[in-house]
Amino acid sequence: DTYIRDIQWAPDSKHIYFTDRKNRFVEVDPATGAKKVIMQNADGEFSDVEISPDSEWITYTRMAANEFDIVYLRNLETGVEYPVTDRWYNSDSPVFSADGKYLIFSSDRDLNPIYSRIEWNYAYGDMSGVYMTMLAKDTPSPMLPSDSESAGVDKKDEKPEGRPGPDGKPADKKKEVTVKVDPDGILDRVIKLPVGGTRMYFSDGKKLWFRDSKGTQVLDFETGKTDLCTDGMVMYRPGDKKAILSSKGKWTVVGFPAPKVGGGDLVDVDNMYATVDYSKEWPQVFDEVWRAFRDGYYLENMHGRDWKAIKDKYAVFLPYVKTRLDLNYVIGGMIAELASGHAYVSPGDYPKP
Repeated sequence: DTYIRDIQWAPDSKHIYFTDRKNRFVEVDPATGAKKVIMQNADGEFSDVEISPDSEWITYTRMAANEFDIVYLRNLETGVEYPVTDRWYNSDSPVFSADGKYLIFSSDRDLNPIYSRIEWNYAYGDMSGVYMTMLAKDTPSPMLPSDSESAGVDKKDEKPEGRPGPDGKPADKKKEVTVKVDPDGILDRVIKLPVGGTRMYFSDGKKLWFRDSKGTQVLDFETGKTDLCTDGMVMYRPGDKKAILSSKGKWTVVGFPAPKVGGGDLVDVDNMYATVDYSKEWPQVFDEVWRAFRDGYYLENMHGRDWKAIKDKYAVFLPYVKTRLDLNYVIGGMIAELASGHAYVSPGDYPKP
């Protein structure tokens, strides 16, 4: 009944979830088609919604009354919501680590003022940083020095994953992830990671991959060191064994997660073409604009205007549209009927000298 914003499968593949223009987060049972509204926000859309690896929790961002964004956790079974950050600074882009132990997010809480010689006042530049919270209270910070020796653990006795133990059976099997959350004290378990402000990251619980101006970096939690993973951009979906690497104008499929990526199988796009028929495209653009306003306008009564009649009024001009600028003129007249500020028409594609 409205625009769907973001749609994703739960990691256990039992449900599909989406957010929409009516500020809802909806669960869909693909077997029966049944829909259930998990939550709805009267003040705005939910953003940055991510599902935990065990499909039992979600994390998301919602604006507080002071217009600062807060990161939340919500248990899908009980419906109980827990704040992970407070209202004193903006926080966003939360993601679960793949092992389910940590929640990583960005937050504008780095206050490093400089003094302006012109305004005679303090100024703040980039306040953003990447932070991590331990979801369970008995989970130590992964950035702490290793104490395996003091615990009497001999690394020689540790069995590499997948190697057989003394009984000939595999020493380690991939375990199903269970996310444990202890809400009490969760705001006090937040630590800052030694990386710059970024909102593109992924963690397997042992390393953090993140984007910066040089490419894709990887932070090793055990050593605290950051190394270049690739000078390109890695696009990855948690749980997959492959990723798309964009580098130097080419696309390749590479194995991931990995400390270093490169090479891979080239994605051939040389023979990809799109046939454009403006006589069909421009009416579709017109329809989409009209529908976007119908489903997303801040007042459902459209300022008292008959929105369907207004569409019919301006659609009669479409057969005479010969350029994209003509189309913009028609669309601009249609949305101007609502008498709303900040309602613009972007130029789109059109020939330039």
